[in-house]
Amino acid sequence: MKVENKVFYNFGYIVADVPDCLFKSLIKESKIAEKENKEMHSGITGKRVAKQYFIKNSLIELNNFIENLRIEYDKLYPGLSNFRILTKSAPYFFSNPWMNFQRKYEFIPNHRHDGVYSYSMWLKIPYEYEKETEGGGIHASTFEFTYVDVNGYIQSEIIKLGSNFEKKIIMFPSKMLHCVYPFYTSDETRLSVSGNILLNNG
Repeated sequence: MKVENKVFYNFGYIVADVPDCLFKSLIKESKIAEKENKEMHSGITGKRVAKQYFIKNSLIELNNFIENLRIEYDKLYPGLSNFRILTKSAPYFFSNPWMNFQRKYEFIPNHRHDGVYSYSMWLKIPYEYEKETEGGGIHASTFEFTYVDVNGYIQSEIIKLGSNFEKKIIMFPSKMLHCVYPFYTSDETRLSVSGNILLNNG
């Protein structure tokens, strides 16, 4: 019997490498951000939640890279911004990105972002996934998406974070729920950058 495979269309996420000069610039800012940059407060701010600080340097370079990444995303998953609820087309707007300083035992709870596209970029991951999950289950130290499948069941996509994911970035739909689990084997700080692309209605 000949069977043809068909899948339901949905929006996924993409993974890319961060350019060296942008990476070095963000690492440089990370060394002073906790003292000199404005702290970000949001609906998930709380005890044991990673601290977040707005980025104030390298914004032009970062946004240019993110725009190129958005173009690549649209090639693979066209139509994410086609809401059909606006009276006219609106240009994209890049929100002020922020750095996440996540320390041992801290987490980022399940949440979604504002906007159309979101991204997370890892600058420093001071542990290995395999060591983290020894006796701690598959979720320790990971980044996780959750979504509903066509049967109405909640599914998850786990990104296994380790040193091999440094200088990597993911782009995904802003409304996709995600969280970041604690790590346990390092006293160093996990550094990441996040941001959103919105529609500017003037």
